[in-house]
Formats: sequence, structure tokens, C-alpha cells
Amino acid sequence: MPDNSEIYASEFWDLYNPPISDVTKSLWLDSADNSYAFYRAFVPLYYRILADSSDQNLKNLRELAIHKGWIIGDPHPANFGAVLINSSPLNRSVIYTVNDPDDGFGDSPLYLDFLRFLTGVCIIGNDCNPVNKIQKAYLRGLNGEGLGKEPREVRKCLRRLWKREKCFKKRDYKKLYEGKKRRLNYPIAELSSRQLTILKAVLKSVWKDLDLRVDQGFEYIRKKGGSGGLARKVLLLKFSKRKQPVRISKSKWLVVELKGMRQPSIQYLSNLSAEQVKEAEKQTMRRQCRNKLSILYGIVKDRESTCSNGDSSIRDQDGQYWSVRPRWVENPVVDPNDVENKKQRKKIYLYQANILGDLHRANAINASAYYDEVKRFKAKEWKKAAEYMANKLKNQWLNKEKISIRS
Repeated sequence: MPDNSEIYASEFWDLYNPPISDVTKSLWLDSADNSYAFYRAFVPLYYRILADSSDQNLKNLRELAIHKGWIIGDPHPANFGAVLINSSPLNRSVIYTVNDPDDGFGDSPLYLDFLRFLTGVCIIGNDCNPVNKIQKAYLRGLNGEGLGKEPREVRKCLRRLWKREKCFKKRDYKKLYEGKKRRLNYPIAELSSRQLTILKAVLKSVWKDLDLRVDQGFEYIRKKGGSGGLARKVLLLKFSKRKQPVRISKSKWLVVELKGMRQPSIQYLSNLSAEQVKEAEKQTMRRQCRNKLSILYGIVKDRESTCSNGDSSIRDQDGQYWSVRPRWVENPVVDPNDVENKKQRKKIYLYQANILGDLHRANAINASAYYDEVKRFKAKEWKKAAEYMANKLKNQWLNKEKISIRS
């Protein structure tokens, strides 16, 4: 079987939308200090390896490619977290689901999501790799069956988020805003009053019924993770009404992040238009939350974007596209890699697989036919395919010094 590692190394940065500065490339690679971080950071490489593979187990799984729908694209174990929805009662307005819409895309093979998830589980460690149970949990989701009570860490995350956000006041949001700025290891640029005025108009284009002021803001280029090379804007907002539109908060203040958008990773060799990318991310947001997503999430276009040095975001002739999301009092993610108790970690994997299966059930062209085919494959086939992908990525990570930085 040919080893294409040298080819991948030489063509590595061709998988991303230019331009990406050499500084960003270097810091991005350096931040991937283990194979799990590398797997999370460089998603297009994963799909490139998958497309090239001649592994027999992967060839077998490709029989599932006829079963298509709207996929997540990058459902790794740390891309599940808290999302705000418009729901009653109030203590149900924060849910746990896949929370990153960057790589969502329609009319794609559903099995790619499950394999991507299993690859992450495999990289974290085979001692916590009960693929047979994970497959059963995924199938239950595909069949519309839940797993019951959330794992302890998930339950604690949602409760902690609910309780703390509900008590937040102006000083807390200002502290959150300043703390985020202080902790960044990247150069930041303060936004001018003119830029803040423009961003207010941009946000009101999606929050039409809300009166607000953009109090402060800064921007930077992220240089780690799957969003490496993308620009971010962080804003401190004040709403004029007594209660801002976060159902669980009584404060008029809020921290909001605008995140640059890029091509979905599964489409690394395509030429989607900026409008198509925007629609793909919008659809993914909607589908991940069953149409109940809070108004505070959205897609905007900034015609006066200034954060362009090294930025790999999607643009068209009129400006830069951004996804908008509220920032919480803490990072609302439960990463199984950070959970030391193996029993609890396994419970999180099963719960996440069940969520993924349920999302696929809702977004598949023919969920029942896909269910029957997934059930036909044995767990060991999924495991061997995931191990193959994990080993390929580990090898690429171990040899990442061969990846050319110079444009």
C-alpha cells in the first residue's frame, strides 16, 4: 500500500483558502502538540487521506456512501457542547448537542460523520474505545431512541452554565470580555468607534427587533485548532431593554463573538461560492438544533472588515462573512479527553454517538435504509477503519516538521 505522507506534506497548505501568513502557519502547527490536537486542527487533511485510502475496511464502509443527508463534517468528541435555543421551560433552553457548524454540508455520505467521531475516540485511547457499544448507541439514535439521563459531566456543565449565566451582571460581562482579551496569546487590534458603529448595523440586520449598542470590541487571527487562520471579532454589547434576548439572563449586557467562515472541510477540493458556504453554515446551525436555535446565533456580512492579514475566511465582492454566537461565562464543552474517569468517559462517548445518530435520523434522505446498512456492519470493521485513520494522522503529526511553511 503506497504511503503518501510526503505528498500530503508538500501539498498541505493547498487544502486551505489562501492567504494564510507564514506566522499563522507556524503557530498553527506548533499548537498541535499531540496527535489528538493535530486530528482536531487539520480536518481537510483527514478527508484527503480518507479519499486516497486503499484500506480494505474503508473500502467496505464506502458501500454506505449512497446513504446521504446533512452531515456535521467534524463531529469530534470536543465539538459537542451547550447551545442556546428558544424553548420552554427556561431550564430547557440550553441543550447539549454538536456545537460547531463550520464543516456542515448537505447531500454528503452520513457514515463519514460516524467514522470521524470514532477516529477521535481511537486517538484519545483504545482503553476507552468500546466501539460495539458506541455503534449500538449511534443506532439507537438513528432509530429515534434516547439513552436517558445525561452523563454526569454533561449534566454538571449545563447546570453550572444555567446558574451562573442567570446571575451575571454588567461587571461580570466586562470581566469576561477583558479576561478573554488578556488570555489570548495572539496580537489583537482594538476596533475603532466607526467600526463599532458599522458592526452595530451588521448585527441589527439579523436581530431586527433588538435595540443595542456595541460598547467595545477587538479582533485577532486565531492560530490553533480547526479554526486556525480564521479571524475573530469579540464584542461587548448592551441592550436597551431591561432584559436582553438570552432567556436565562437578566442582564442587559452580553459578550458576542464573530467568527470568520471558510469552506467546509469535506469540500477541500471544491470551489463553493461565498453564498453557498453561508447557506451551508446556516443550514447546519438550524439542523443541529431542530429549528429552535436562539436568535443570537446567525450569519452576517461585514463590508468593512479589517482583520485580513493571514485570514483564510470566505469573502465575496461585498465583504466578509461571519458566524455570530454568544459567549458564555465559561467554555460550555465537555471534552472526553479531559475526563480522567474512564467509566464516565465511555458514558460521554455513548451519549455523543446517540446524539449524532439522532441528528442523522432527522437529516438523512432515507434514515431507515441507512439504519439497516449501518447495522449490517460489524463493530470491528468500524474500529479497524478508525484505527487506520488514526494511525495515518499520528504518522503525519510525528513528521509535521516536513510540512512546508514557506508559501
